[in-house]
Amino acid sequence: MSIMNRSDSEILEKLTRLIENNVSNSELSLEAVYKELGVSKTRLHRIVKEKTQLSTTLYIRSIRLDKAKALLDSSNLRITEIAGLVGIDSPQNFSKYFIQAYGISPTEYRKSKNDLPIPQEVEAVEEEVLLLEETLTPPSSPMTRRNWVVVGLIIMVLVAGGVFWGMLKSSTANASDDYMPYFDNSVAILPFKSLNQDPALADGILNGLHSSLSLIENLKVIAQGSTNQYRDTNKPNGQIGKELGVVYLLKGTVKEQNNAIEIGLTLIRAQDEHQVWSQQFKGDLSQLFRLKNEMIQGIVAQLKQKISPALLQELERVPTQNQEAYQEFLLGRTLCLTRTKEKLLESILRFDKALALDSTFAEAQAYKASACLFLGNMGYRELQPSMELAEEQALKAIQLDEHNSTAYATLGNIYRGRFRWKQAKTAYEISLKYRPNDAQTIYWYSLLLRSMGQLSEALRYSTKAVSLDPLYPVILSGHIWNCAYANRDDLAQKALADGKLIFDDSFVYYMARGEYELHHNRFDKALKEFTKMEQLNPNMKYGNVSSAFCAARLGNSAPTRTLLNKMGNQAQDFVSKSMLYAGLGQKDSSLICLEKAASMGRVSSEILVTPMYRAIRKEPRFQAVLKQFGLPASATVQ
Repeated sequence: MSIMNRSDSEILEKLTRLIENNVSNSELSLEAVYKELGVSKTRLHRIVKEKTQLSTTLYIRSIRLDKAKALLDSSNLRITEIAGLVGIDSPQNFSKYFIQAYGISPTEYRKSKNDLPIPQEVEAVEEEVLLLEETLTPPSSPMTRRNWVVVGLIIMVLVAGGVFWGMLKSSTANASDDYMPYFDNSVAILPFKSLNQDPALADGILNGLHSSLSLIENLKVIAQGSTNQYRDTNKPNGQIGKELGVVYLLKGTVKEQNNAIEIGLTLIRAQDEHQVWSQQFKGDLSQLFRLKNEMIQGIVAQLKQKISPALLQELERVPTQNQEAYQEFLLGRTLCLTRTKEKLLESILRFDKALALDSTFAEAQAYKASACLFLGNMGYRELQPSMELAEEQALKAIQLDEHNSTAYATLGNIYRGRFRWKQAKTAYEISLKYRPNDAQTIYWYSLLLRSMGQLSEALRYSTKAVSLDPLYPVILSGHIWNCAYANRDDLAQKALADGKLIFDDSFVYYMARGEYELHHNRFDKALKEFTKMEQLNPNMKYGNVSSAFCAARLGNSAPTRTLLNKMGNQAQDFVSKSMLYAGLGQKDSSLICLEKAASMGRVSSEILVTPMYRAIRKEPRFQAVLKQFGLPASATVQ
C-alpha cells in the first residue's frame, strides 16, 4: 500500500469527521461529500481505497456500523431505533449490513453481551420479521398468501410478547377524533413555596413529582409552563382549577436547614376548595429521592390511581447519588428555562459543575445539550456550531442513560432544524415513549408533523399539548396555525377566542392571528395583526416579512422594496426574499431566491403549508426544491 502524503491524510480525517458528525443523516449523498471536501470522486476513492481497502461507500457504511455497535453495547434501544440513529432507514438493510461486516446479526451480537434487560426472544423475533420482510417482499412482487400467514404468525408472537402494545394503543388513539379525552382525575401542581428562600430546590422537587405523575396513563397533569403562571397568586382555588381545567390542585412547601428537609403537601379539590389530603415528609437531604417516592405513592393513593410498570421503573431510577451535583443541576435547570443569553451561559457552567461531581449524571448532560441548542436558536451564538455541540452532548447523555427523554427531544429539535425529517421523527417518538405526556415535546412533534405535511396528525398532537399546557402562548399559537392549515376553522376560531382572554399582550398570539387571516387571503386583517405583533416585539424579523408581504398583496409595494434593499446574502435572507417577491407577484425572482436558499441548505420550515408560496406552489422548480429536502409534493399535503 502506498504511503499517503499529508494532504491525503487530512482529506481522510476530514471525511471521517464529516460522516461522524452526520452519522444519523441517511440522506447524505456522495455528491454532497465530494462538494464538502472539495475533492473529486476519483481522488477520494483512491485515498479511501489505499488507506482502508474499502470503497468510499463501504467506508462510510463502516463508520455508521461502528456507531451502531457502540449503541448495541451501551443501550437497550430496539434495533429499528438504532438503525434510524445511524442513518440506515431500512432496518432490514441494517441487519444485512451488520452481518456482512461482523459475521453476526445485531440480535446475536447483543445477546453475546448478556447484560441488557431487553427480552432477547422478543428482540430476536423482531429481527426475524425484518429479515422475512426483506426476503418475502421484493420490490416488484407482492407477498403471497402463505408468506402473509407466516409474517402474521410472527406478529402474533410479538403482540403476545408486548412489543406491539404501544403501537396498537397508538393506532386506537388515532382512530378517534377526541384528541385529548376528559379525565375525571386531573391535577395541577402549583409552584411550591420555599420557606427558606431556595426556589431551585423547591422547583426541583416539584419537577420530580411532575415527571413521575405524568407517567400515569389516566391522569391529566398540567405542564409547569402553565402552572408557573400562578406563582405567588392570590386567585382562589376554584378559579385556578377552572382556568386550568383540572379537578385537583396540589400545593407544597419546602424547608431545608442543616442538611435536613421537610416537605408539606396538600391536595385540594378545586371546585369546592375541599382539602382532600395533607401530609408532611421529613428526612435528611440525602434521602430526597426516597422521600419523593413516598410522596408519589401518597398522591397516587389519594387520586385512586395505580402505579404502572413505567412509573415503578421511574421511581426506582435515581438521577445521581451526589446531592451537591443535584443542587447544581437544579439551579442550572432554573437558569436554562429563562432563555436569556447570560442565564443560559450560567446554566451550562452549573451543568458542568454537576458533571464534574458526577460524570454519570445523564439528565445534567441532557440539559447541557438543550442549553447549547437554545444559544443557537435564540441567535446568541452561531446556529450550526451550536447544533453540533448540542448533538454531541445529547448523544453523551443517551450513552449514560438510553431512557433519557430530554436528550432524545433535543436530538429531535436538532434534526428538525437540519430538515432531517425521518431522524427527527424517530428521536421525538423515542422521547415520548419515555415521557408520553410532556407537553413541550408533544408540541415540538406537532411542528415536525406540520412541516412534513401531516396536518391532521399535527393538529391531534397540538390539541393534546394545549390541553396539558393551556396557559403557554407559544403552544396555543402553534395550535392555531395547525387548525388553520388543516382547514379546521371551527377549532381555530375557538382557540383564537380562548387566546384573546389570556394572551392579549403576547406577540406570538398576534402572529398566529395574522397567519390565520393570511391563510384566508384576508390581507388587510392579517396586516393589522402582524403590525400589532411588531409593536409588541419590534425585533421580530418574521413580522417585518409578513407585514411587507401583506402590504404588497394590497398593492403597496414600498415596504417590500425597502425591506428587500436591506437584506443581505445569507441563506435566511434568500428565504425571506423568496416570500417577498412572491408577495410582489414576481414568480421568477421568488423561485430564484428559493433555489439559492436551497443551494445553501435552507428553506422555510413551513414551505409546504405557508400561504406565501401559493403563487409558485405548482411550479416544477418549487416541486424540485421540495424533493431536494425530502418533502412530498405540496399538492399531496393533507
